[in-house]
Parts: sequence; C-alpha cells; structure tokens
Amino acid sequence: MYCAGAHVWSSWGSNGRYLKHDFLEYIFIYTRQKTPWYNFNSLLKIFLTATTNQMIKILPQKLNRLYQRACYPFSPTELKRKAIFIHIPKAAGTSVRVALGESARGRLHIPWWVYEQASPRKFKEFYKFAFVRNPLDRTFSGYNYLKTGGNQMEDLVVSQQIKKYSCFNEFVEAELISGKMIYHPIFRTQTCYLCNWKGEIKVDFVGKFENIDFDFKAVAAQLKITNTNILQKLNQSKEAKETVEENTKKIIRELYKDDYDIFGY
Repeated sequence: MYCAGAHVWSSWGSNGRYLKHDFLEYIFIYTRQKTPWYNFNSLLKIFLTATTNQMIKILPQKLNRLYQRACYPFSPTELKRKAIFIHIPKAAGTSVRVALGESARGRLHIPWWVYEQASPRKFKEFYKFAFVRNPLDRTFSGYNYLKTGGNQMEDLVVSQQIKKYSCFNEFVEAELISGKMIYHPIFRTQTCYLCNWKGEIKVDFVGKFENIDFDFKAVAAQLKITNTNILQKLNQSKEAKETVEENTKKIIRELYKDDYDIFGY
C-alpha cells in the first residue's frame, strides 16, 4: 500500500465510517517506515482527541505531507535495496515484487519521471529496472484480467465496460482504438513508463517477460538476491491466441508502435 495519501483517502469516502480503523493502519505504516517520533506523536494526538469531522478535515493534509516527506513514491523495500522497480502492468511485475520482498497485494504503477521529480539524487544513484512484454500479449492479458473484474475494486467499473464486447477483437476495434481505454494503466504504452519524450530509456536495465528467468538473474546479481526463481505462476490468457484476427494485430502494432520499436518486438 505505497501510494499517495490523497489516493488512499479518496477510497475512504466522506462519512468517516472506517476512518479510525484505517488511521491505525497508517500509524502502523509510518512507524514501520521509521517516521520520526514527533510526527507519530502528532498524528496519535489527533487520533485520540479529534472528532470524526475534524479528522476528515485535518488528517488528509497532514498525512499527505508526512508521506511525501517520508518516502513517496519510494517503497521501504526500494529504499532498503537502493533500487527502483518500475512496475509495468501485466509484465510479471507482481512476481518481481514478491522476489524483492514486497507484498503481492495492491497495485501501483509509477512512471520513471515521478521518481526523478521526487528525488533527483535517489533517481541518479539507485539501480533502476523494469520488465516489458510483447504488446499484443500484454494487451490480450490485460483485457482478460479486466474482463473478469481485475482487482475487484475500481476495476469493476472498467470490467462492465469491457463486457459489452463479445471478444478481444471487437474490444480493440471499438474501444481501444477510440482512445477511451488507452489511458488506463494496464493499456498505456510501456514507453510512457520508461522513456522520455525523445524515446530514451531512463532505467538501467529492461528485462523481458518472455525471458524473465534469465533476465531476472541480472537483477538478482545486482541486488544480491538469492532466490532467482520468480515464476511461481504467471497469469495466462484464457482465450486461445488463434482467436486474435490479423486486423486486430495490425491495430495493436499501430497503437503500440513505440513499444515494438524501442523494446525490440
């Protein structure tokens, strides 16, 4: 659960029903990240004395400022290993996170420039890496993932939209090509996560989903990770690849041209 405070707070709603329960979880996160005691004490004082309405008004501002000062967008694991992992959706990112020692729960896909803006020094000094995937396979996998409900939270809205289409081909031709869905994190180009406007890759190492066992060993050697077998169970697309029509493949190649060219697919 490493995300901006505003994003987390937006999921709590305005009635404060679970406010104090979730605030205790925040207290745990902050102490685990070695937040200075005076910050923790300040938050605890609000928790013990403020009314629910006061907490709704005051805490988002304080938590946002504290979280930004504490580490965002860097996770504790990234700070510990002095490494930045750019998690591109549907490219084995969850398996990589587990191998790094992070939780498999939650989803956070942050492009390179957010890290650089947050801390130019850390971005320059830390080892930066990512894994990419064949654009057609990745889009196909994302379609199936969202069609079945995705993360079963905010993805449920997207799932209903996707279910209007009878198959992947229809979805690509009617929805993806129109630009309505291309900005969803799962369907964004991989270059938008890893490259600047000139098309220059801004990380130190880009591995491929298709060669992940071999490529992850390079990351493991750099970060001194002993467990290099991360392929526990990668998500497989449910429909046969033969059902993807040639016109659909052509559209995908046009939409993700930079991904094909820059990453060698």
